[in-house]
Amino acid sequence: MSLSTVYTRCQPPVCRRPRHTAAEPIRPDLDWTQITNSTFAAAVATFLSQIPSAPLDLASKLVQSQVRGAPKSLPSALVQLSRHHKFADFARLVAMGCVKRVPTKALTVAFFEIGTQILSNRTTNHEISSLQHLQIATFSGALAVAATFPLHSLYYASRKGVSSAHILRAFARSRNVMFSGAVPALASTASAVFVDYSIYKRLRTRIDQGFGLGLPSPVSIVAAATAANLVGGVFAEPFKAVSRRVAVESVKTVSCGSVAATTREMLQNGVGEFWRGYQQRVVRYAVSAVVSKTTVRQIRRLEDAKPPVLDRSKMVVAEKWGSQTPIYPVLACSYLTHQPVRWNKHRLSVIA
Repeated sequence: MSLSTVYTRCQPPVCRRPRHTAAEPIRPDLDWTQITNSTFAAAVATFLSQIPSAPLDLASKLVQSQVRGAPKSLPSALVQLSRHHKFADFARLVAMGCVKRVPTKALTVAFFEIGTQILSNRTTNHEISSLQHLQIATFSGALAVAATFPLHSLYYASRKGVSSAHILRAFARSRNVMFSGAVPALASTASAVFVDYSIYKRLRTRIDQGFGLGLPSPVSIVAAATAANLVGGVFAEPFKAVSRRVAVESVKTVSCGSVAATTREMLQNGVGEFWRGYQQRVVRYAVSAVVSKTTVRQIRRLEDAKPPVLDRSKMVVAEKWGSQTPIYPVLACSYLTHQPVRWNKHRLSVIA
């Protein structure tokens, strides 16, 4: 045997990337089914929350107005609206709110799901800390607002009485008008998501532990959602006020408004100008959050529910009569509503 052969055989093995074995499964890619389901759940929860919050929003605007004969309290404003407004007016308000909030919330949850899965796939135990969850939630909310802020400008301008034709002309003349006021909106969303994510889950857990309940109770959901929105609104409302005024002025004048100039103008009227009307709007914020989080809780219950055992004899009768009997629709709806849903419980906490 030659020396070269001995030298070659004595060489250390070349470092190669270890292959995955049965004990080490390959880390999965993004679960797009999970992302789609969570995004759809967020859109449905946001839509349902707009139904009771739209009349409250209009009532709060009526209380804030300085018109002679305007109601002084929110209940009296709701009574006046029920007498003088039709169902079509409330439907239009719900549609306007959905145009602004549904895409934003859906994108927030989608970005949160993607970021959470990417970060968890990079860890060894596929788990991330609460601080990382908080950072992803804050960044996802800000990114979603940046992507959908033209819809926010459209909503603010239309609520101030600006015609749709004027808004479209302003957007066509200057594209920067669509994103005027986006910086304070990003700060508002980031602070609101940060406070809500920090307070809601902890407060809900403490209330459930105090009552001795293992699952989130309706009392804990209502109390925690109300408290989180009260605290978060105090920090986010000044940024919202500046963002609303800059967006409306930019659309009216077809020029990009200055955040610094608007802030100085509001400071001339006092610091309370940043929280003007917050007492009336906080009721809408709380109701919207409670409805949204309750919807998420119902989705979680659907996940744990088992499909019922159907009576085959009734199914035969229903199939025989078809649409002429209510047995088949009732059984079909009962079966579909009890199907297990593959939504992640922990990640659904950011939907509301």
